[in-house]
Amino acid sequence: MKRIAVIFEGRIDQRMGVFNAVINRVRYLQAIAPYRVDVYMIQVYDGWLMRLLRRTPKTIRPTTFVEQGINIKLLWHKRSLADSLRHRLLKRPPRHFLRWCSDMAWKLRGYDLVTAHDRLAAHMAALAGNQLSIPHFITWHGGSINTEPFHDKLVMQSTRQLLAGARCNFGVSNALCHVARQIEPSCAIVPLYNGASSDFHPYTTAQRKALRQRFGLNDDTRVVIFVGRLDDDKKVFLLPDIFHSIKEAYGGQLVFWTVGDGPLAGTVAQSLAKRLNADDYKMWGKQDPSVIPDLLNCADVLVLPSRMEGLPLVAIEAIACGCNVVATRVGGTPEVVGEDNTITVDNDLVHNMAQRVVTMLQHHVEQSLPPAIDWKATAQTENEHYLQALT
Repeated sequence: MKRIAVIFEGRIDQRMGVFNAVINRVRYLQAIAPYRVDVYMIQVYDGWLMRLLRRTPKTIRPTTFVEQGINIKLLWHKRSLADSLRHRLLKRPPRHFLRWCSDMAWKLRGYDLVTAHDRLAAHMAALAGNQLSIPHFITWHGGSINTEPFHDKLVMQSTRQLLAGARCNFGVSNALCHVARQIEPSCAIVPLYNGASSDFHPYTTAQRKALRQRFGLNDDTRVVIFVGRLDDDKKVFLLPDIFHSIKEAYGGQLVFWTVGDGPLAGTVAQSLAKRLNADDYKMWGKQDPSVIPDLLNCADVLVLPSRMEGLPLVAIEAIACGCNVVATRVGGTPEVVGEDNTITVDNDLVHNMAQRVVTMLQHHVEQSLPPAIDWKATAQTENEHYLQALT
């Protein structure tokens, strides 16, 4: 039986986004191919000096944990002050981190293939490939290819090398693949989409009615929702204006929900209080992932005014639940929601997004996910590339 090592960076207390994508890819790959797949998660922690400087608590460091039946081995990397100063002041590669990656790479002896997710794990996979002559693959999910290289010359240089050195790169959207080819034209890269987990599906009419009653919604009330991190990248400071414009144009019974937390939560709350009546909105804050399918099944339209996206998982999840989506025309978003349901980022964004939402509230628009945005299809494509490398 062939052995595959999967490496990604994550945090035990933030099991979402890339974390969920990795878990689902492993689950579906194991369901169709007889591989032994071992999963390693890199988690960065602060030593006493960095804790003092960054005011972070001491980290408990377990060696393994289990998620959805998958045993995940933890690789703990201590954040280095010397590396940080070397990078920021001297614009040089992080020597301590790369030495640690090299040491960890030797632990991958005996594997037939290594696959990594995003840049941090990609360094380890690349070193394992070079030191042990193992074919390695890299999946790029978003900011690590879409934005970070363009803000830091050193990151751009390392990203270019990682793209060129991989047996094959996977981008979670065609848009990300296009960006990768701009960075390194010689790289081999193909789209490999993320999907929605089986928890995200349309509820029955009876289930939906019972949920809406539990949440205090009557039959005539429509729900417009935002789910995500309340930060500048999601442009959540526009939500109060978008919600207000929708309310003015629609005229019927509406309630607006935000789900998530972040640095702009207070700003959004203050602005919503000025633009809407108290009964018009509810800020749910951070919710357990198990609650999100319930909220999306109660919602009519999800709005996503992001400044950037690789492939917005929340849009995939919303459509899988039968909730319409209106989003900005950035990254791979049109590949999920369709070009007609995306809005250009310009001075008319608030007005145009509100108008499209109102149209959807008045006349439900059928949105369905493309066939490629499905975990089974992803596993099949991934396996085809692995078979080529293993034969």
